[in-house]
Amino acid sequence: SLLPEIVVYSAESDTVIGDVNGDGEIDTVDATFIISYYYGKTEFDAEQIKAADVNKDGEVDTVDATFVISYYYGKIEEF
Repeated sequence: SLLPEIVVYSAESDTVIGDVNGDGEIDTVDATFIISYYYGKTEFDAEQIKAADVNKDGEVDTVDATFVISYYYGKIEEF
């Protein structure tokens, strides 16, 4: 696996839906973090879980990652 065993990330700013790592951008890095979280390779704090659940269905999963990728590539304009 290319992912580390367990990595803990913490977002330091106000929650922006889709911006899981808190760097001010919604991009493929955020989608990668969501997928890593889904497979249990990354732990999120409460704010990151809120940011990662872009379709607001109460779960962080590959659907959320797909939304982030679609947003990044301009296929959708908002969550």
